[in-house]
Amino acid sequence: MVEYSVYQQLDEDPQYTYKLLQLPPSILSQLESGDVNLHIKSDIQSLALCTDSKTFKLRQMNHSNTVLLMNQHPDNKLIGYQKTSYEYELTEVAGVIDTSKIPVYEGGTSSSFSNSITIDQLKENSLCSEIEFQNNWYNLGGCEIDHKAYIMSRKVITELLYLLITKIMSLQLQSFTIEDILSIITPPYNEYMLISISHKFGTETDDKFILDDAKITHWFGIVELAKTNNMITQSEFLLNWKTSLPSFYNPPLDLIQLAGYYCSPMENRIMYVDPNTLSDNLGQRFKELFELDKNWKYEEFIPFIAGFVPGGKKVDSIILKFAKKKKVGKDKFIVCPR
Repeated sequence: MVEYSVYQQLDEDPQYTYKLLQLPPSILSQLESGDVNLHIKSDIQSLALCTDSKTFKLRQMNHSNTVLLMNQHPDNKLIGYQKTSYEYELTEVAGVIDTSKIPVYEGGTSSSFSNSITIDQLKENSLCSEIEFQNNWYNLGGCEIDHKAYIMSRKVITELLYLLITKIMSLQLQSFTIEDILSIITPPYNEYMLISISHKFGTETDDKFILDDAKITHWFGIVELAKTNNMITQSEFLLNWKTSLPSFYNPPLDLIQLAGYYCSPMENRIMYVDPNTLSDNLGQRFKELFELDKNWKYEEFIPFIAGFVPGGKKVDSIILKFAKKKKVGKDKFIVCPR
C-alpha cells in the first residue's frame, strides 16, 4: 500500500482559478479522443457549455464538503493548489439565438440598420452549439446583407419561396442545387437569402436540396390566416390558401396542418390566432384561449400548450389542472373551462 503525506496548506497559483465541472460520459469520451470542441458562453442570466452539436446549461451545485485539488510531489507528498465548495452540473438544453437586436429585413436597402452585428458575432453571443445555430438561424429566416445579420420578414420569405417553387417547376427538377436557381435572384435579394430559404423549406443531401411540401403549405397557410381580421368560412379559407400557392403546384391541403394558429368558435368557421401574442404562463394562457372559444376541439387545442408541458408529464394532466376534457362522440373530445 502506498502512503502519502497530505499537506493542508495550499500552494495557490495566483495566475489561475480552478472550477470543477461534472462531465457526462459522452463529452468525456470525446475529450479523451480529442474529437470535440468545447465553448463556454454566457449571457446576463445563464452560463452554457457548447459542443459542436449540443448545448448544456451550467448550474452551480454547492455542497458542505471541502474539495482540495492536489498535485503529487516527490516523496509521495500531496500539496493542494485550490480549494472549492461547489461544482458545476451540466443539463442538456435546446440551443437558442437571441434575436432581440437583429433587425428585420423588409426589402429595399438596409442602410438604416448599419449598427447590426455580424453572423459570427451573433453566433459567439448565442447560447447555442454550431449545428443548432445553423438550423435555428435558417428556421428563423436569417440572412446576411453587407456582412451583417438580418432576419427576413414574412413578406420577403414568401416572395422568395414563391419564386423558388416556380423556378423548380419550370425546370422540372425533383432536387436542385443553389446554382440551378440563382437566376431568380435580383437586387435587393442575394444568394445568402436563397440559401436560407432552401434550408428552411427543404433538406440538403450532398449539396442538393429537396423541398418539403408540408413545410411549404404550412407557411403559406399561416400567411393567409394572418390576413383574415375576423372569422372566415373553412371553404373560403381553403380556396384562398390554394390560390396563394404558385400555379400548377398542387400539394394536399388539410386545415389541421395549421393547428396552433386558429380556433373554431363557430361551426365551419375559423379565426386566426397568433400564438406569439399569448401568455407564456400556462394558467393565463388557458384563460386567453377560452376567451377565444369556450369549447375547443382537442386536436386544435393541444398545439397551443404542447411546448409548455414540463418534461415527464402528459399533456392531459396539464389540461386537467386548468380545464376539463370532455368526450362528445366516438374518439372525439373537447377542452372547455371547469
